[in-house]
Amino acid sequence: MNLFATKFRKIPKGFDLNNQEFVKRFWSHVEDISFLVDEDCWNWIGGKSKDGYGRIKILHVMYYANRISYHLYKRDLDENLLVCHKCDNPSCINPSHLYQDNDKGNQNTGRVIKPSYKGENNPASKLTNVQVLEIKELLKNKLIKQIEIAKNFNVSKATISRIKYS
Repeated sequence: MNLFATKFRKIPKGFDLNNQEFVKRFWSHVEDISFLVDEDCWNWIGGKSKDGYGRIKILHVMYYANRISYHLYKRDLDENLLVCHKCDNPSCINPSHLYQDNDKGNQNTGRVIKPSYKGENNPASKLTNVQVLEIKELLKNKLIKQIEIAKNFNVSKATISRIKYS
């Protein structure tokens, strides 16, 4: 399958994205957002592309989850443009983090102007790389709930969820 084609794939004519069964299936692939605020990423935990973009099947064809989310919430999807992320998190489907642009604009947005600092190299980081490894081990062993891990490390549950699904 041509990956480029999925970036611009049109929603099938006659397919109702508001169909209760589809909406339920769509949300079953999103982390629990009940504790998040609008500024947080809503991470797709279903199937993903090799680049980390959420994907969902509609009528036996794969679609990017961020594109579907944009269409569900903003309704003005221009099928000739990409759905891009302000947050630079490919698995995020939060509509307030999504905008439309062409490929050139997407490549120039944020990536050239502000480099991406990951882990403890990020000045806003609250965790060291060692702490992240410790959290991953706690998550792997499933002995402590995510909310308890978050309290122990003085971070949000969303941060723990991002570590779990990264």
